[in-house]
Amino acid sequence: MLKPLTRRRGDDEGAILIFALIAVLIMMAISTSLLTVSSANFRATGGYTDEASTSSAADGATQIAANKIRRTLYNAGAGQHCFPNSAGSLTSGSDTLNLTNMIANGGRTYSASIVCTHAPGSSSPVLINATNRPGMAILTTGDSTYSAQGEPGISIKALNAVPFKVHGVVYSNSTISQVSGTLVDDNGVYARGACSGASSITPTPVCGFGNSPPAGAPDGSTPSYSAATTTVPSYQGSITYGSSNTSLPLNTNNWPSACKSTVVTFQPGYYDDAVGLSSLMSSSGCAGSTFWFKPGNYYFDFHNGDDAALGGSSHVWTVGTGYLVAGTPATANRQPVNPAPSPGSCVSPISKDNSTTDQGAQFIFGGDSQFVVGSASAEICGTYSSSAPPIAVFGVTGTADETQTSQPTLQMNSTADNGNFVNVNGMRTISDGSVATWTDNANGNGSRTGSATVSGYVPAANPPLPGAVVDQAQLTVRHGNSAGTTQDNPSVKITMPDNTNFTLPVPAYGDNVLHTDVVDFSTNAAFLKYVHANGLSSALQMTYSSTVKHKGTESVDAITLALKYRNPAFRSQSLATIHGVTNCLKAPYTGTGSAACAAITSAQSPDNSFYIQGTAFEPSAAMDVSLNQATSQVFKFGVVARSLQIKVTGSSTFDQPVIEIPDDSPGNVISTNVVLSTYVCAGSSPCSTSGSPTLRARVALVDPDPGAVLLGLRALVVQTWSSPARSGG
Repeated sequence: MLKPLTRRRGDDEGAILIFALIAVLIMMAISTSLLTVSSANFRATGGYTDEASTSSAADGATQIAANKIRRTLYNAGAGQHCFPNSAGSLTSGSDTLNLTNMIANGGRTYSASIVCTHAPGSSSPVLINATNRPGMAILTTGDSTYSAQGEPGISIKALNAVPFKVHGVVYSNSTISQVSGTLVDDNGVYARGACSGASSITPTPVCGFGNSPPAGAPDGSTPSYSAATTTVPSYQGSITYGSSNTSLPLNTNNWPSACKSTVVTFQPGYYDDAVGLSSLMSSSGCAGSTFWFKPGNYYFDFHNGDDAALGGSSHVWTVGTGYLVAGTPATANRQPVNPAPSPGSCVSPISKDNSTTDQGAQFIFGGDSQFVVGSASAEICGTYSSSAPPIAVFGVTGTADETQTSQPTLQMNSTADNGNFVNVNGMRTISDGSVATWTDNANGNGSRTGSATVSGYVPAANPPLPGAVVDQAQLTVRHGNSAGTTQDNPSVKITMPDNTNFTLPVPAYGDNVLHTDVVDFSTNAAFLKYVHANGLSSALQMTYSSTVKHKGTESVDAITLALKYRNPAFRSQSLATIHGVTNCLKAPYTGTGSAACAAITSAQSPDNSFYIQGTAFEPSAAMDVSLNQATSQVFKFGVVARSLQIKVTGSSTFDQPVIEIPDDSPGNVISTNVVLSTYVCAGSSPCSTSGSPTLRARVALVDPDPGAVLLGLRALVVQTWSSPARSGG
């Protein structure tokens, strides 16, 4: 026999009712004669008071609704509704059940309307225990050094009347500031530093214990999580859009109208262009689209401003419009749609589905890269693992930085075209006694050009990879003419492997000796963009040309190439400087001012929604999240950040845990959890479903077969049973 799920602490309203209902519902689950009562069975007459009638109607209606769902195949699948239509269809059904004429008392009639919402959490079809979930719902790592400069460990500013609920331990290594509203947690609240607004926190927080935690306090050390990959993924500089998967570079300012309100697809990989990403997701880009990040690992380390191959200078990626979906789409065919639902756009790592098949995504942020969700929807779903939390957002830790590679004397290794020169191999090595020469014996003022093309210049070890940042590019040319004049016109044309080319002028001299010239082309756009997009693993061609009007011998002793570049690498968010510029993520974040920044920001916009189905791990940076009309858990698997600052808009009515860690699950049952909000009203018409319900119950539909939902074999287990309208909650 299946065991009922354990009720969460803190949900003890209506305690007498829950015990009675558990007994009734368990009997319903194991009995061959299931409850088939209709609303008429609950009608009664007599001397009930209005309150008793309302209570009876709410209790009975909730039981009917729960049993009605139990007798279906509802499992929160794509397109399903809780209550079927008259033909038994869930996809054509409704999430509201209207039961009119529930109770008649002294000439008055009472009706009920029950609203059903899917409630993730509590149990799961996959194994959940201490090995693959965080130990805490909220852990902030900032210490007293940061709090002394005004950065709170945890700051909650709730402007609505609904308590801000957390399921799991809340722990700050510095301070907690309950600016407004109330915080309700079910596993304890702890802070090494001071707590302000402690009277609005339930249970009473344990604060100010410094380095001497009280007995029973949890360990507030930072978990040693690792990114999903130890190697920087392949560089990606373009996306595809539409049903034809049309390719489009990210660094364009000419977005086609066909990319608007469609599906824009990203491949896993390394992205370094915040300006391009922001422009793509702006009103002037591919506005209103679903931006689908396919399952896999993504590394974002923005180099705008320090890489001349990229435009702009901002390291802030803003999702300004549309719907960002990261992971496997939660549609029947697992393909993205536009518009995308939010939440529920991607498969949660502990959804009812087989999460080892439906892979998620991991967003890895390095350096001072920042992610902002503006007037848009964004949902990131991590990947289930039996041995580690499903980290959806990961901030690079430690002291890692990029390394500059220096290649001082790259040289030719073959001849492409001797042209007019003899001994072309003489161009290989400087001052080795061997030179390439072209002798012009013609008289007169007519211009004549001698040239030769050599090839090579590829680093033998550690070459530039796609995404590399070129810091320096220099040609060294040793050349001269036996009858030189400053009117000569020597040059070197560089031809890239894709046949694009550019020409660099070389100085001319009015003497007959060889001169060594260093020609810097570190800012040449063609070269920088080619290396950035392709790396440099194929040979370049160098064509030396000299145009003269006199007799004489042109000599070239050597053409060599010197490069300095940085290949993509994981850069820590804790670095004091990023390529010589102060790292704003390192500065104490108070939510204001330009000196500091947050790694993750969710803007306070009525069109904003942001959900992370997995763990958010940003131990070296701040997160600043505004909740705008949230309808589900925002952080499904807990948050680890240096500072977590949350604002809840006054319009938000979600009264379940906003941040939680899932309860342990043996992984051998499927449990679909729903919240039933029952509204009772006088009269024979359906009730208004606004405001606080008369009764709210959270129930689990437990299927004994972990691989399927079986009609008629589902157990119904009550998790919570409360009366918000009567308790004022």
